[in-house]
Amino acid sequence: MQGIPVVSFSRQVVAVASGKGGVGKSTVTTNLAVALSQQGLS
Repeated sequence: MQGIPVVSFSRQVVAVASGKGGVGKSTVTTNLAVALSQQGLS
């Protein structure tokens, strides 16, 4: 019997959510994307 193959990478998902509009979700998401990009992440 063969084992489960090991994957050499992992991914993470970050969700920014709120039940109300106008609380800054787009601002947080944009700033997070810029910060991750500056660290060489995508």
